[in-house]
Amino acid sequence: AVGDERFQRKCFSRMRELQARGTTILFVSHAPNTILELCNRAFLMDAGELLMQGAPKDVIGHYHRLLFAPKEK
Repeated sequence: AVGDERFQRKCFSRMRELQARGTTILFVSHAPNTILELCNRAFLMDAGELLMQGAPKDVIGHYHRLLFAPKEK
């Protein structure tokens, strides 16, 4: 969500309403805290390739390891 804090709260509230109804939401972000707060499943992709899927905490951990790994790895 972009905009002021009021608008962001409105957006997140709407997303939670949709989740409560069982609606599938595709949320694309690099914001780990928001992913942890909103998602119950995460996918890590690079250049269109699926690298990992699973619990958000595990996927974010893998993302951080890739992000901060030496270039040789």
